[in-house]
Amino acid sequence: DHLRKTKSEAQKYLPQSFALWIEEDRKGLKAAIEADLAAQREEWWVLKEPARDGGKGVKFAKDAAKLLTEIDSHKDEIAQRYVDNPLLLDGKKFDLRVYWAVVTSRYEPLVLYHPGSLRVSLTDYNSKKAPVGQLL
Repeated sequence: DHLRKTKSEAQKYLPQSFALWIEEDRKGLKAAIEADLAAQREEWWVLKEPARDGGKGVKFAKDAAKLLTEIDSHKDEIAQRYVDNPLLLDGKKFDLRVYWAVVTSRYEPLVLYHPGSLRVSLTDYNSKKAPVGQLL
């Protein structure tokens, strides 16, 4: 129940995401795309291979109807609604990687952490420009 509540709270801030190896998530993506099509919303979707980084294995789908027919061929990927108005740092996209582990015992909690990293794009973000990457 705590995990469900935490996931619900996080959804306020995170883009709609689906782990396509989970049947329930594939159904959720199909429902989201069908709702977009019914409302005549043209949304970009991002498909990511979960074990890759640095933009490798990222594909973009603008044609929702086509993606809807191909969902089952992407069962090893994550689908995520593209964020077209991201939080920017001095006009540039960025991401933070921060790692924490909280270990509790019968005494005091122990917090282990790595200072993390900050990656900032070299170019200003342009919302009018299409995402860069492989298009489906």
